[in-house]
Amino acid sequence: MKHKVFSCCISLLLSATVFAQKDLNPGTYAFITIENPSNFARKNVPVALKIDSLTAKIKKYKGQQIGIFDGSKEIFSQFDDLNFDGKADEVAFLVDLKPNGKVKLLVRTLPQNFVRPNFEKETYAQMIKKVKIGDRETMEKVTEASSDKDDMYNQMHHHGVAFESELMAYRLYFDKKHTVDIYGKIRPQLELAQTMWYPTDEQLAAGFGDDILKVGSSVGVGSFKPWDGKQAQHFDQITRRTQRIVAAGNLRSVVEIEVDGWQYQGKSINAKIRYTQYARHRDCEARVIFEPDFTDNLIFCTGVQRMPEEQFHTDNAGLVGIWGTGFPVNDTVKYAKQTVGLGVVVPAQYAKGQAEDKRNHLILLSNNGKQEIVYYLTAAAQKEKKGYQTAEDFFKYLDAWKQEMLNPVKISLSEK
Repeated sequence: MKHKVFSCCISLLLSATVFAQKDLNPGTYAFITIENPSNFARKNVPVALKIDSLTAKIKKYKGQQIGIFDGSKEIFSQFDDLNFDGKADEVAFLVDLKPNGKVKLLVRTLPQNFVRPNFEKETYAQMIKKVKIGDRETMEKVTEASSDKDDMYNQMHHHGVAFESELMAYRLYFDKKHTVDIYGKIRPQLELAQTMWYPTDEQLAAGFGDDILKVGSSVGVGSFKPWDGKQAQHFDQITRRTQRIVAAGNLRSVVEIEVDGWQYQGKSINAKIRYTQYARHRDCEARVIFEPDFTDNLIFCTGVQRMPEEQFHTDNAGLVGIWGTGFPVNDTVKYAKQTVGLGVVVPAQYAKGQAEDKRNHLILLSNNGKQEIVYYLTAAAQKEKKGYQTAEDFFKYLDAWKQEMLNPVKISLSEK
C-alpha cells in the first residue's frame, strides 16, 4: 500500500495571559518532566513521546489539538504519523538540560483562536525518481518507491532517499547494499534542495558541500547488514524492497528501508530499517523493526568502513570509529581527497562483540528475540569550518556522544 507522509510542525502563538497556568481550565492540561541523569549539560536533546500517552493524562481530552509549553511559550514541536493511519501518533521536540538538571513542561489542549507562525526549516528529506516521458527524462519528487527486483538504484536520483540537518547529510542506497553514505558541509546550512547531492562547480565555488566518502561495498557508516560469520553481506534474497520518507518536518526527518521476504539464516523475514535525524544534530538513530511475530535470535552487523589512510578508535564495548582520508569518487584529478570522521554506538543489550573484514570495522548485533534493534551513527567532515579538525578531537566527541546515547534522559508524565 502506498504510504503518505503526514508530518506537521505546530507551535501556536497566543498571548501570555491566555497561557498563564493560573488561567488554565482544570482537566485540560498535564505535565512532562525531563531529567538529565548525567553530570554534564546537554543541548538539543531529542524527546519523542506517544501522543496517546500525553492525552491520557488530560482528564477532559476529547480529541482537541494539543501543544507543549515552557511556561506561557509553546516550544517548537513536530507531530508525526509514524504508523500511517492518517493521524499524528508521536510528538517530538528538543530541550536543553543543565548537569543533573530537569525541566517541567506543560502539555495542554488548544483553543480555536490560535495563530500558526512560520518556523525555520531545520531538516530536509528528499526522494527523486527519474521518469521517462517519451524520449525525455524528467525528475519527480516522491515519498515512496518500491520494487520486487534489484532495479531501483539507477531509477532514483542520487540512488536513494537522502536527508539532512544543517550539519550533515546522509543517503541510503536503494539496492541490495543498503549502504549509508554521507555528504559533508563546509558551513551549517541545508543544501540538498539546491544541490540534490551533486553540487555544480558554481555551487562548490560558493562554499556548498558535497559527497565526501566512497563507500563501495562497505557498511559506510552505520549500515545494517547480514553477517555470514566471516564478513558483512548484502540483502540479496528478498521479494520486495521499499524506501520511503516517513516524516519530513522542520524539526526531524524519518526515513526507512523496508524488506519483505528476506531469506536469512533459514528464515523469511520482513523488516524495516528506520533512520531518524533531528535538527541541530549530525548523528542519527537507526531502528531495525521486525514484524511482531518475529522472535528468533539472529546475528547481524553494523560498523564503519575502512579507509586507505585511517586512525581507528574503539572502546571494545559497543563503540567503533575512524578518522580517515581518501578520494570520495573515481575522478582523482578534479576532486581532492577528503578527510572524514565516522562513528557507531551500539547499546550493550544488542552488541555481541566486534569483528573485522577486509572492508569494515564491525560490531555484531542481536535482536535477542525482540522486535527491535536500536543503535546510533554519526559523521563529520574535516572541512567544516566549525567542526572537528583532528582525529583526537573527533574521538573525544565520539566518547562523549556515546555517554549521551547510552544514558537517555528520564521522562515522566503527571497531572500536576
